[in-house]
Amino acid sequence: MPQATSPLSPGTPGAPGLQNFQLSPSGNPLQPGITDFTPGTADSPSTITYGLPTFFRYPTQFLSQLQAQVQSGNAKILTDPTMVVQEGEEATVALTQEVVGNITNTTTSTNSTSTQTVTANIVNAGLTLDIKIERIDDNGFVTLTVNPTIATIGSTQNITVGRDTNQIALLNTRTISSGRIRLRDGQTLILSGIITEADRTTVTKVPILGDIPILGALFRATSKQNERQEVIVMLTPQIMDDSDRATFGYGYTPGPEVRRILNQP
Repeated sequence: MPQATSPLSPGTPGAPGLQNFQLSPSGNPLQPGITDFTPGTADSPSTITYGLPTFFRYPTQFLSQLQAQVQSGNAKILTDPTMVVQEGEEATVALTQEVVGNITNTTTSTNSTSTQTVTANIVNAGLTLDIKIERIDDNGFVTLTVNPTIATIGSTQNITVGRDTNQIALLNTRTISSGRIRLRDGQTLILSGIITEADRTTVTKVPILGDIPILGALFRATSKQNERQEVIVMLTPQIMDDSDRATFGYGYTPGPEVRRILNQP
């Protein structure tokens, strides 16, 4: 934060007027404000510290809070991939597991023979992130679209096909479509709002005694648990320079291990 030194000191007339300054930025997110004031002495002037607008300070505060949550164990990093995507191409990050979403029964008849086919429809449950690079400008801006999808198992259901009973999973799906977003090279995009909330109620009781009206409450115990999970996606595009002067271009200098592999017949 930039600091400004005031020529006023406690012994200077008009110095008490400094106490009327607001020590916090105003409600306007684009308006800077005074965050700290240090009274001066007879030998040193007063010091006023100005803070950036809250609009510019929010990303730094958010990342600091998120890092603190990860270190304390309240949050965890699901994946941290690095992908190389060309202009006009798409990329997908999938952290999923296969579950049975439905079971279909098909019967076909050929002449006097009847054939019954049972097919399990496999669906993916987990996190899927689709990224498409629309355009890379010469001035260092990237136009892209991001579509994260969260599919969780909400409940299970038994379905009977013929003589067999099978269990299928019912998925809860949450999707965000960002549309076209224009970011500069190295700028971080933060997508939030993918929230999953579940309420669970567990009842433990003594057999028979817990079912007695009124008095049964003395032999029962009820516990409620609320789980709230939010997935936050942070995406930072970095434009790779493939010119002859770039590290990844024709001037690439391999390391000792890479050079040894390249020199192998």
